[in-house]
Amino acid sequence: MDEDFENRYRYMIIEYVQAKYGFDHVSQIVTYNELGVKSIIKNVGKVLGIPYAVTDDLSKNVPKTIRKHVYLDEEDTWEDRDEPVKTLDDLKNLKFFKDKIDNNEDIAQLFKIGKLFDGLPSSTGKHACGVIIGPKPLNEFVALMEVDGVLVSQFEKKASEAIGLLKMDFLGLITLDIEEETLRLIKQVHGVDVDLDRIPMDDKKVFELLQKGQSAKVFQLESQGMQNLLKKMHPTNFGHINAVISLFREHTGDVLWQHSAKNLFICWKLLKLISPLI
Repeated sequence: MDEDFENRYRYMIIEYVQAKYGFDHVSQIVTYNELGVKSIIKNVGKVLGIPYAVTDDLSKNVPKTIRKHVYLDEEDTWEDRDEPVKTLDDLKNLKFFKDKIDNNEDIAQLFKIGKLFDGLPSSTGKHACGVIIGPKPLNEFVALMEVDGVLVSQFEKKASEAIGLLKMDFLGLITLDIEEETLRLIKQVHGVDVDLDRIPMDDKKVFELLQKGQSAKVFQLESQGMQNLLKKMHPTNFGHINAVISLFREHTGDVLWQHSAKNLFICWKLLKLISPLI
């Protein structure tokens, strides 16, 4: 049961929704991929006739993140934090790139022209699971186009919601197929009908597995980052699982580990206290 298998089921659901509400009332959602900094450097450099070895050296020295003074609108404060490198201007004050710009007219010209392409879209795609549904044919609300043979809105997800369209996420969950097949095999081999609604929520052996990070194919708990967090946080009841998911989704990926261990465990203790209410 691979990704293609999951996608086939998701498309079946989308086709069902189209049949129910009308083909012209339902579409998937566009995504816009922006030109990356490395791509701009290499392509503009190529047009300017700059040797590939030079632009390759520049692109290899582009860091993943850069320290920025960021305004937090919701808190009305400024904060220094690591942010992804998104524009050529992000690089101009880094010593490596500043030296190159100051000492090489071609590279200075590359950065001057290249900044014109910052933030421009490079290609379009489909949102992984987003679908919009309208009360009337969607062409009365939003421009539409075709991407890989599928009808897609030309507004991205937030803009689609802003004009009053309903956005739904249809996920292809392999977990449900695994559950169905497991129940079938138990019935076939042992002659037992298992009722999922009556499985105890406090099985100690289950939590022992989770505490070891053995959560592959468990919805919301299957990523490597989540498995690492489960081993650190040692959940002992179902409420703790809610807290772990809340903590991980608030600080996804590497950002989570940039917080001090002290602050991380303070968050954990607070979430454990409120987990019965989540």
